[in-house]
Amino acid sequence: MQLLGKPLILHNPSSAAEVDNKLAEMLEVMRGLRGAQIGVPAMAAHACAVLLPDAEILPHFALRDLLPALPDVLLLHKGLLHHLDRHVLANAIARLSVAAANEVYVLLAKQVPVTPPEALAHLGPMLAGARDRTLLAPPTEPGLAVIISAYGCGNIGDDAVTIAAGEIARRAGMTRWRALGPGALAADIDAAELVIVGGGGIFYDISFRDAPEVENIANYTAPLRYAREMGKATAILGIGTQSIATPLGRAAFARAMRDADVITVRDPMDVAVLEGLAPEQPVRLSADLAFALAALDPDPPEPIPLAERPLAIIAFGAFTETTPPADGRTLEDCVAALVRHLATTHEVLLALHSDDDAPFYARVADITGARVQRLVDIGTRATLALYGSARLVIASRFHGVIFAALAGAAIVPVCKPDTKIGYLMRHGLPSLAEAEVLSLDLADFTPAALVARARVAAPAEVARQARAAMANVELLATMLAARRDG
Repeated sequence: MQLLGKPLILHNPSSAAEVDNKLAEMLEVMRGLRGAQIGVPAMAAHACAVLLPDAEILPHFALRDLLPALPDVLLLHKGLLHHLDRHVLANAIARLSVAAANEVYVLLAKQVPVTPPEALAHLGPMLAGARDRTLLAPPTEPGLAVIISAYGCGNIGDDAVTIAAGEIARRAGMTRWRALGPGALAADIDAAELVIVGGGGIFYDISFRDAPEVENIANYTAPLRYAREMGKATAILGIGTQSIATPLGRAAFARAMRDADVITVRDPMDVAVLEGLAPEQPVRLSADLAFALAALDPDPPEPIPLAERPLAIIAFGAFTETTPPADGRTLEDCVAALVRHLATTHEVLLALHSDDDAPFYARVADITGARVQRLVDIGTRATLALYGSARLVIASRFHGVIFAALAGAAIVPVCKPDTKIGYLMRHGLPSLAEAEVLSLDLADFTPAALVARARVAAPAEVARQARAAMANVELLATMLAARRDG
């Protein structure tokens, strides 16, 4: 049964594994233990697969669903015990022996020659973790919603959908909300009445670089399991899927869906993907939660133009999926040429949506002298105000298109039909179809031709997407009311 062997973990078998001293201590002991199946925290899965190549490595979130018995060896991280199913934790404490422990980890195994006496001093957090999950204690902060997402990871789109999710929860009856990012701790979930995962395209097990992302699976599935176990209201809101390609990922995300009271997604493709994982779970079509931002804002932005020239925003991703120009020029070459052309008639701003794009933007800025604005530095509301002042937006970044649509700016989407922007245009903003550019060879357009190609998203289409995103308010409110009445 090869659940998570080298083919899944090791996209590049020669890649090095980063191991801190505390994990290194445990790995040294693990090499001397007998056992083919080893359960580990997701954050240690890659290192364990590299350094224990003959073992079958299983992340904690997969143990109960994909392994019918206790693993031969179980590595526990004291701060991530909530990622482990409580049934597995209870049986592991009672039926496995302590092989080693330090300030961070406890190592258990079926066959242990001798338990080091000093290791027993580290068992307190593990035993407390089991005890604390015995009773369904009320939330320590009633009325609190916590949002588990990619907030704070250097992408303005992820920050925007998180803020929208929090404000949607407040409209649904919560009194306040807190953004946890992807690293939710047990205490964060214990405090809450409502646990939301979303929004954004965070359901994936293979990254855009075609590398396995075991830790990403854990980030957005293990907290839902723990929240369900502790009796919390749970929701998956406005989620987007990317690549869910492995048996491990499919099983974990299917389990996460069964742990959610409400599930909404941002486009019909996501509906099909999730329904394929858990056909018995109702999945509702919503919209990207960023479309709700204008409706949620008590003081929507108004444009602040400069008198001299209109503002043009370029919002490109360094990994833009387009058709390269035939002459072999790079994305930087094409965007630099575009900046030079536009600068004759426009004020040009390079809007940095994600820190992934920072080196690319720095190279374009070096070539052209154009100004770069890192959007997470100014925040979501200021970003919407900035887009609200633009007359033209040329974007291969998904949320660049959405922000421009909300602002009523003219848009040139640069994408392929099978990308997130392509799906959005087909299913949500078809009025932008004539503006779509497939090739990187943007230098063939003059500024006038670009402006002529650009289209403003039809207000009725934008309003329909906003209503779909805001429908999450009623779905959450209905679910919360039913739980309280029940």
